[in-house]
Amino acid sequence: MEETRRALARAEREHALLRYATAQLVESVDADRLVDSAVWAGKLECALVDASEAQGELSDTVRALALRLGGEVESLAELAVRLTTAAIARQLETLLAALVDVGQALSRKLFVGRFASIGEVVVYVRAELIRINERWCQYRWPDDSETVIVEAQRRARCRRMLDAAQGALMTIGHAADVAHFLRAGKALEALPEVKLACAELAKLIGVLLVPDARVRLSWVG
Repeated sequence: MEETRRALARAEREHALLRYATAQLVESVDADRLVDSAVWAGKLECALVDASEAQGELSDTVRALALRLGGEVESLAELAVRLTTAAIARQLETLLAALVDVGQALSRKLFVGRFASIGEVVVYVRAELIRINERWCQYRWPDDSETVIVEAQRRARCRRMLDAAQGALMTIGHAADVAHFLRAGKALEALPEVKLACAELAKLIGVLLVPDARVRLSWVG
């Protein structure tokens, strides 16, 4: 973790220098100070190189961190999707353990639509995770026979699918019965572990726990 913090600090310093050199170059060009413009153009070039190196160092340390978490990743986008998926799965396990024997009265408050139990909610969300992750996973592992060009195309397709997966994970909660469950669970003061798990899960799958006031007003009258 300390190595990651140092890499992050360096990246922040280099990007600050990059912003400063850019501002000075723009100012000198606007003021028609050609000598200063030439000097700052050179400094900006150096700053770009240093910032790129710092960003690469930061990416390397984060990938190393991913190995410690249990698997190799090809990009930071992949790391984000994997961690989000793992976090969702952990909250589902917490909710399943806490609500597996819930009574009928509470069940009626928590479950609507397709769901009559926490097990059905878990099955649905897990199926969505599999569906979402399958799309990018098919492009994840390279074929040893691939050429450099084909490998670049594979990486580009994988990145597009990862971007789509990040967006799709945030739409799982758009289903009305999923959103209802998480909002109802977040209100359970008597079950703090359920309250916390629902709040955390809502952040991960795009549920607005407090609906927008304008939406609520539109339901009135």
